[in-house]
Amino acid sequence: MAKVLLEEARGEVEVLSSHFLAFLLPFDDPEKFQETYNAIKRSSPKADHYPFAFRVGEVAKSGDDGEPSGGAGRPILSLLDNYGLDRYIVVVARYFGGSKLGLPRLRKTFVAAVEEAIKNAKLGEVVYESEYAAKLSYHDYELLGKMLPRMDAYMKDTNFGSIVETKIYSSAKITEPLERMLSKESELVYMGEVETIRS
Repeated sequence: MAKVLLEEARGEVEVLSSHFLAFLLPFDDPEKFQETYNAIKRSSPKADHYPFAFRVGEVAKSGDDGEPSGGAGRPILSLLDNYGLDRYIVVVARYFGGSKLGLPRLRKTFVAAVEEAIKNAKLGEVVYESEYAAKLSYHDYELLGKMLPRMDAYMKDTNFGSIVETKIYSSAKITEPLERMLSKESELVYMGEVETIRS
């Protein structure tokens, strides 16, 4: 299962007076890459280089922004692929400290800055669940409250009135078991499979 960022995270590393500041952000529209990239650059305007990487499903791109070829973008993208991360953009603002690091050390330092951002990140897991819309008697609502956890299922967006209206989500399609539990006063409609993010 893919992992996604729940919010922005940052990581910082300093080597031989060169400062590396990684910005790792949720990102889901490759068409907005340039706009997002420029906004991140503006937030750290005095850096010398801004290597980047992003992935949105099968669409991925990386660049070194003037650093030695292969010294930043591709290693960063490879690192995040290894973590199983999707729907992100990362930009590392590098402030040159006056000493050249050499390609191996440079590559390692860019990766270390992004690893620090990952350590600071809050991640969620993308899962696909069956969704049901339910109108329940209060008796059935109490019954499902006890039974759903045993079925790897849960209720969400619940409203209480003369009946209980709620959504039910489960890791597998459980229409028949649910229908067997409910009285004739309750209604259940299978809405299909939906993507959810579990934190």
